[in-house]
Formats: sequence, C-alpha cells, structure tokens
Amino acid sequence: MGTILMIVYNQIQYDARVIRAAEALADTGLEIKVISCNSDLQYENGKFESIVFTSRMKHQWVLVYFWWQCLKYVLKHKRDISLLYVHDYYMPLIGGLYYIFTKRKWVYDAHELIFYHAKDKVSCRNKFFLCLEKLFIKSASLVVAANEERRKLMSYVYKLKKTIYILNVASVKRDKVNLSSKRNVIVYQGYLSSERGVDFFINNHLQIDEKYTLKLIGGGPQLEHYKERVNKLKLENRIVFTGLLNQKCLYEESQNSKIGIITYPLNDLNNYYCSPNKIFEYAKMKIPMIVTKQPFLMALIRKYHMGEVLDMEKGENEYKKIIDKIDSNYSYYIERMDDFLNDYSADRELEKLKVAILDILE
Repeated sequence: MGTILMIVYNQIQYDARVIRAAEALADTGLEIKVISCNSDLQYENGKFESIVFTSRMKHQWVLVYFWWQCLKYVLKHKRDISLLYVHDYYMPLIGGLYYIFTKRKWVYDAHELIFYHAKDKVSCRNKFFLCLEKLFIKSASLVVAANEERRKLMSYVYKLKKTIYILNVASVKRDKVNLSSKRNVIVYQGYLSSERGVDFFINNHLQIDEKYTLKLIGGGPQLEHYKERVNKLKLENRIVFTGLLNQKCLYEESQNSKIGIITYPLNDLNNYYCSPNKIFEYAKMKIPMIVTKQPFLMALIRKYHMGEVLDMEKGENEYKKIIDKIDSNYSYYIERMDDFLNDYSADRELEKLKVAILDILE
C-alpha cells in the first residue's frame, strides 16, 4: 500500500498529537515515516521511522530551509508516498504544492485555529500563515481538526467537504493510582508566558499554604525572567522549573502531583475553542484541575466535577480559595474521573482517524 509520510515543523519527541497519529496509523499495518525539524537524533519509535532535517539557521530562515528540504523530498519520493499527511499551519504550503505538482492526495491536520474576528489585532506573521492556509486547504483530501467546534468553524469558513475531528486524548496507561503517593505539588505544563497566566501563579504563590510547591514544566523565552522573579520573591524552595520534557518524563514528573493547572488566554478563537490533552492526562493521573473559562474545559469540569474554574480577574483570593477547596475535598474531585475517561477514549478517537485515512487510500 506504500508509505504515509507525515511532516511536522516541530521536534517530534515533544509532539504528542503527531506521535499518537503516527502510532495509530502504524497499527493498521501501514508504513509510516515522520519528517520533523531539529529533533533529537537519538529519538526512536518502534512504530514509525523518524526523519530529521536539521538547520543552524535562525528565525524564519529555519522554516524556509525546512520547506525547501521537505518539498525536494516529497517530489523525489512521490512514487513511494501513498499519502502525504502534514501537521499544523506551517505545512499547508507543502501539501498544496505537492498536490499541484503530482495531483496526489494529502491530509491537513490543523492543530490550531488560525483565523480571527475582523475586530481582532493580528500580526503580519499570523496573516501570512492564514493566507497560506486559505490558498491550499481546499486541495486537501481531508482536514482534521482538534475538536468539533473547530471542525464546524473551519468547514463553514473554508467551505470544506471532508472534515473530521480528533480530540487530543492522551494515550497514557490507566494504571491504578496510589493516592497516598500524592505530594503537595501544584503542576503546570506548557508554554511559560504571561498570556498563559504564569506571572499570576508565581506572584500569588506566596498566598498559598506553605506545604505546596509549584512545579512549572515547560519552556519559552521568558524562562530566565521567571527564574529571576522567583529568586526575587525568595520562593526558590517552593517553585521549581523543569524545562521542556519528553512525553515519558512529563508523565513521571507530573503523576504524583496533587493539583494540575490548565490555563489559556481568551483573546482569540484558537484559545477560546481549545481542547488540550492535559485535561485527559491529569484525569488519568487522578489530578484535580484548575482551569480557565474556555467552553470545552468549563463544560467537562462542571459535568464530571474534576476541578474548579478560575477567573483570574477576581485575583489572589479566588485562587487561594480554590486551592483550599480542592485540598479539603480531594476525594470528591477524583471520584468521577473514570466516568470521564470512559466517555472520552483515546482508542475511540484514533479509530476515527484510522477509518478516515483508510477510506482515502481505497
């Protein structure tokens, strides 16, 4: 049946969505290859072949070089590629050019929702990538969105005929969690930025019971600034930074935490309609959650009582109240997590992807 070639402008060892998709399609018996950018050359996965294009260029020139290498590769190997599957908004250019030159099928997995309201202030960078998406998306044989709300919006705006959604449901094993092993740790996973509320949690940690440590897992250009801020507040013993972690280490660093933070800004459609895999990961690790006011997150938290919704505008007292409330009623927040996980199965989500891809290949 040939090869499915995936391309992602990212380091493969950190991209759980790409890894899940590649592994799931490999389980159907298809040969999968994944091209990524500047990934760990030691990374191996028994289910797919990892191909890494490396570049020492800086800024946008890394992407331009990556585009050029990918285009050369797909055109050179076109006879061996049964289906090109590109990830995220950097890559519709390659999918579209591949179709123009070969008339062969390609799939676009839209990790993000990049269009915006007319009143929104948008950078030239975002406008550029939106232009590329608009230009090429209709030639894709299938567009995959990260949730139903995004799928509906993309279908309507771009007038797409063939779309599905695959939730970011983590494929973490559901081992029995020993609650006695939980430590007084509040864990945050993700990009470290003021938009994500990292300033808020650092500045207000002084108000939280001293037994709690705040663990910040992730990276970003503001990492050193946050370390300096923690030193200035004399919180070095209560706030720790791990840096970026691969999926295995991420699970190991998080599993014994007592409370998990999931925060996103509400300033654009992409973040408003997000459905992060962290909610599934925390549930599998029996970690009650503090979430921001995205519709998807609020609906699940309120339906399954797995945590509390935080309104940062209400300030430090609101945050402290939520921490104290979860701490005092811990068993209440974890008792329905298994119901949630039964309703949202990683296997069920990935089965939709397998069926859709096999249908294209017939």
